[in-house]
Amino acid sequence: MEDYRAIRPLRSFIEDTRYPADTRREIALTLSSFDLSTTSEQRLRWWTSGDATLAEHALRLMSSAEAEILLQVAADPGHSMRATAIASIEYRFEEPSHQLVKVSALGSADTEVCIAAAYAVSWDEPTIAEMPLRSMLKDRRDGVARVACYALQYYPS
Repeated sequence: MEDYRAIRPLRSFIEDTRYPADTRREIALTLSSFDLSTTSEQRLRWWTSGDATLAEHALRLMSSAEAEILLQVAADPGHSMRATAIASIEYRFEEPSHQLVKVSALGSADTEVCIAAAYAVSWDEPTIAEMPLRSMLKDRRDGVARVACYALQYYPS
């Protein structure tokens, strides 16, 4: 699938709202793993399109050029795409204010958000994340303790 020639037809498919949302979402997930050719303008157009599949795809592909959007969604406990935004700020978002957004998400009641945050802090290992990660080791939700263990392997203690 990771063939640059597939980008245009796959992109056309996910932009076509006549197709089922779940199919478009799966194709968008695949495309987001290798499509490095989107522009900020495209991502902003998708974000504001009113289509949830395109908006989520845009979040996955956003970079520091759209930091304001990413951080706003990642910090919003009520946003349905919070986990996606947190996963998108895993890399290249190491400023203290960015770290606070990631660390605060470690305590989320939403399992997907909690797991995304644990992966996000494992990249740059902010010291303030260690105690919340240790607390997650006792979490009974599926996958939470496992991802906390994964993240903690990068901490010196």
